[in-house]
Amino acid sequence: MSILIILQLNFLRSQPSSLPDWENPEIISRNKLDTRASFWHFQSRQHALENDRHKAGKYLDLNGIWKFHWSENPAERPADFYMENFDISDWADIKVPGNWQLQGFGHPIYVNIPYEFANKRMPITEMDDGPKPPQIPHDFNPVGSYRHEFTLSEDWEKDQIILHFGAVSSAMYLWVNGQMVGYSQGSKLPAEFDISPYVRTGNNTIAVEVYRWSDGSYLECQDFWRINGLTRDVYLYAIPVQHIADITIRSGWKMGTGSLNVTVDLAGNTAEGGIVHLQLLDDTEILWEQTKEPGSSGQLVFNHDLKNARPWSAEEPFLYTLYIAYSSRQGNVLDATTVKAGFRTIELNDGQLLVNGQPILIKGVNLHEHHPETGHYVDKVMMLKDITTMKQANINAVRTSHYPQPEYWYELCDRYGLYLIDETNVESHGMGYGPESLAKDPLWQEAHLDRARRMYERDKNHPSIILWSLGNEMGDGVNTTAEAAWLRANDPTRLIHSERAGFGPNTDIVACMYPKIEFLESYANGESLDMGSSFLGKEFAIDAESSRSRPFIMCEYAHAMGNSLGNFQDYWDAIKRHRYLQGGFIWDWVDQGLTKTNTSGEKFWAYGGDYGPEGKMPSDGNFVINGVVFPDRSPHPALAEVHKVYQNIQFEFDKLQGQLEIKNEFFFSQLSGYILSWKLLKDGVIADQGEENMPQINPQATGQIKIEMPPLADGEYFLQVEAIQKVTKDLIPAGQVVAREEFQLSKYDFPVDIESTGEVNIQFRENTVLISGENFQADFDRNSGRLNNYSINNTPVFVQPVHPNF
Repeated sequence: MSILIILQLNFLRSQPSSLPDWENPEIISRNKLDTRASFWHFQSRQHALENDRHKAGKYLDLNGIWKFHWSENPAERPADFYMENFDISDWADIKVPGNWQLQGFGHPIYVNIPYEFANKRMPITEMDDGPKPPQIPHDFNPVGSYRHEFTLSEDWEKDQIILHFGAVSSAMYLWVNGQMVGYSQGSKLPAEFDISPYVRTGNNTIAVEVYRWSDGSYLECQDFWRINGLTRDVYLYAIPVQHIADITIRSGWKMGTGSLNVTVDLAGNTAEGGIVHLQLLDDTEILWEQTKEPGSSGQLVFNHDLKNARPWSAEEPFLYTLYIAYSSRQGNVLDATTVKAGFRTIELNDGQLLVNGQPILIKGVNLHEHHPETGHYVDKVMMLKDITTMKQANINAVRTSHYPQPEYWYELCDRYGLYLIDETNVESHGMGYGPESLAKDPLWQEAHLDRARRMYERDKNHPSIILWSLGNEMGDGVNTTAEAAWLRANDPTRLIHSERAGFGPNTDIVACMYPKIEFLESYANGESLDMGSSFLGKEFAIDAESSRSRPFIMCEYAHAMGNSLGNFQDYWDAIKRHRYLQGGFIWDWVDQGLTKTNTSGEKFWAYGGDYGPEGKMPSDGNFVINGVVFPDRSPHPALAEVHKVYQNIQFEFDKLQGQLEIKNEFFFSQLSGYILSWKLLKDGVIADQGEENMPQINPQATGQIKIEMPPLADGEYFLQVEAIQKVTKDLIPAGQVVAREEFQLSKYDFPVDIESTGEVNIQFRENTVLISGENFQADFDRNSGRLNNYSINNTPVFVQPVHPNF
């Protein structure tokens, strides 16, 4: 440990009272509950099987309109606003969930690598000479003060009452009825508080104080809009004193048998007696059940091997239901719930990532949490639209860049089938990867671990998650080592991802971002290659041993900015040539444009620099517009290329034999669920066509179909073939084209008669270039290249010079 780090640690620990919680990396939370797996609490089997939280009995949705006050800095905040008699009659209304900057309070900021609050290039705070963790500006650090009221009935009195904040950016204090409850930071995971001692029957008041920046912001330096608020669902729920506290599911699949290990943790006085009943269901059929008494330990473990189990994969996402009930000895249900379970095994073998014993290819994309209207609050409708569009574009995997997504996203991925890298909310990009990296500073170890632990505890039961990510662009050091060690110790069923770990021990896959194809080829061929002089750094020096022990899966590639993905097929040609290359995740899914209205009343999608005083806000411009879909999820042209390159059925045609070869590139699905359609085009017009059921070709196998076509006469001929979804399955509707190919069967030269268009004159003047012909004239500015004027038959086509509208 360096002398500098030791001095920093000693300074912080010797002055615990001198630093506010939101500027002290040793204070991560106060009175916040430990994170547990996502499930709901019910008081009957029927409601548990329906799994609708609104039928949970004691559940209260707190989303909606809250009262709000914005302050420029902590000193100006209304410090006593949590007191019940504090006058908030002149406060504004604000929508929760939501970002306050998108509701008229302050300005959204987009930067990629820098810390916006400590920006040398464009300072907006007193920290104008760069970041000094854990220091946070005091002159400009906006504080949002929220107030809300709710009513509780008498039947809540005997229960434990939990207040849930889905996500708060970046740090918050909580009061209930004028009493301090707790503190939390970490912007992308739930904060839950037991408010039972603070509530009463009847009217109650919540007060939440949110800081735009905290020491936690040093770990949230991600490539997205820097916006704040209560950004996910807020609600209350009540649970009996004796209840199911947590559930941990570990499952596997091998040779047709599904292995199930379920740990149930109970809360309350289990010594008073009771039973826990567990059922494994396929739809409504009970496949296995067991009852146990908890005793005094409060923890029960259930094990079962299910013969002829259907495995879970992104292609065939079959889910079973686990029903768990905690009842009294008299049989009265105290607490009951259901959790979905999928049987699947994730492992490394001979340098490849395997799912259920089968090497797979990751046809992935990176996903930020973004909505053009509501910023970092993405509702269920948009999440369903995302996964629907992804599945229909042949995408099979998502990296949750660069933080855990809302719980509902994981439910969708389990149900409809996507592989996930679940990423810890850690990125300290603005500190670089060298000695100043926070990954190397022990002072920040607990902050790193807390984020990794809470991510795991919330998401551990989702079969769609195949890798845990330690974070993004944060360097590699003692803190990432601690993360990796904790995750491996607590979850041996999944693998670890860390891009900056290079070929080191803190990652199970090599995940270098944006490698050249030549680099991939060298890796796959086992060549030694020194990349120390490149931007990748010495962590990415290739040696033969490394490239034979771990697969290469690019955590980011094919940067989809503008008219992009031009060499996308070239990457996949290389990937399919080598067993050690297993795909990657496109950067990224959605343009992060925000809906804004210009002075003419026209709506447009804004990016960095479109908010705040012009030229006075830190910004990385349109670098936030990198998606394969627009902000509203309408497709970019590049999405068609993604669909084509990622397709799982390939075709080759032998025109001499009239034989169509069909290769099934799925890993778990045969092709009987598709229709083969073909068209013969002569000079662009359909000359013949046909349709038939696809033959039953097994995964990774090849089959043939004979296509009977008429003899080819003069002209240009193309054969177009398509694989079409036969029946709706996993968001892919019947009639959807899932794969296509076109073959040129003959060439034909079409003579074209071109009439003379007359002479074209070009005149170079001092500031302009004048191009004119028989009936047109164009005037270009020589300095800017802009088209100043264009006329046809002396009639102007437009009234002012043309310039880019972006």
